[in-house]
Amino acid sequence: MDGASRARQVRSITLPLLTPTLMFLSIMGVIGAFQVFQTVYMMTGGGPADSTRVLVYYLWQVAFDRVELGYASAIAVVIFAAVLVLTLGQ
Repeated sequence: MDGASRARQVRSITLPLLTPTLMFLSIMGVIGAFQVFQTVYMMTGGGPADSTRVLVYYLWQVAFDRVELGYASAIAVVIFAAVLVLTLGQ
């Protein structure tokens, strides 16, 4: 594109070509973040002052430690909706 500024080139050419890759990496990052439950549970149990608590570990704590199954189900639905939006957005 002759005469286009650098910002226009990035917006019109670079970003549309990178969008599928960025979406794939976003989805894989979210799925990877949900797979750290075992590490957190076995090594730190949430850590001192919940410093290593992740969303999936919090879901487990709500469901099985505090026995608030309705709240845990709501958390699971929100997690599912977030992954669904990312997946459908691709």
